[in-house]
Amino acid sequence: METKKQDENNSEESKEVKPNVVEEAKLLAERLEKANAEAKELKAADILNGKADAGQAPEEPKEESPEDYSKKLLEGNVHPEA
Repeated sequence: METKKQDENNSEESKEVKPNVVEEAKLLAERLEKANAEAKELKAADILNGKADAGQAPEEPKEESPEDYSKKLLEGNVHPEA
């Protein structure tokens, strides 16, 4: 008799402890939506602060005068291609 009662109590407790799969999916979807909203806000803040990488042109190399190049060559800072 006691084993039946224990089994019934254990099954009731396990039913109460285990969340419904649908409810769990809803909770996870809600958390994901919140995280996505936060990411969008952070991205917007970066764009407004000028920290975003999109739309920035890379710096063009500075053109050297022949005099500057010859100085670098004499100092050994330039390795001419073979």
